Amino acid sequence: MPEKFKELIREYRDGKITRRQFMRKAATITGSLVIADNLFEKLTLSPAHAAEVDVNDPAVSSREVE
Repeated sequence: MPEKFKELIREYRDGKITRRQFMRKAATITGSLVIADNLFEKLTLSPAHAAEVDVNDPAVSSREVE
């Protein structure tokens, strides 16, 4: 991924630019509003989607499958 785009993502996540500004700049970098929108949706997923579960979490159980 180009460094310009990584910096753009950081600016958005840090609240330095609005979604509209992100989309304008991303469309300029990618050359397409559709591509910019797809990237925006994929890159702005909540970090909760990638959270790890504590191995001692009582809500999680496991067993051997035979």
